[in-house]
Amino acid sequence: MVREVATALFGAEQVGEVKPFMGSEDFAFMLEQHPHGSYFTIGAGDEPDRCMVHNPGYDFNDALLLTGAALWCGLTERYLR
Repeated sequence: MVREVATALFGAEQVGEVKPFMGSEDFAFMLEQHPHGSYFTIGAGDEPDRCMVHNPGYDFNDALLLTGAALWCGLTERYLR
């Protein structure tokens, strides 16, 4: 559902897969209780000089707030149908 909603909102060229990573190792425990869950990310850019999230020099891309809010609104609307 996340892929479908994100593609409808932002276009297929803006939606993709990321390589598996251990950034949320406890998410598996959440899926035991709610097996239809989904883990997704919203990219913040891949400029070579961009700091990682847990770095004191990280500068959050405020424009992503609109993207994230639009995605959550779209997911909520889809879920409630």
